[in-house]
Amino acid sequence: MRPTHYVVLRELPLTPARKIDRSELPSPIDKRPELAEELIPARDALELQISELISNLLGVTPVGIRDDYFGLGGDSLATLELLLSI
Repeated sequence: MRPTHYVVLRELPLTPARKIDRSELPSPIDKRPELAEELIPARDALELQISELISNLLGVTPVGIRDDYFGLGGDSLATLELLLSI
């Protein structure tokens, strides 16, 4: 696996015990990444429902109908979460 997103930090947040405070790390993605495809919004109720499910799961907005799920940050475990949420 290779990372799809990087976040540059001046320094890592540390706990008082000088360990990395993972709860203080910023989210690597909160908006739509630059993808090769142009954003095409949902055209009907089903496409809108699917794009909202993916958006809520991955924390990415907006999600277009031709966006690459894996390019947005999805993976096999997130796919299982998506299937269980339906």
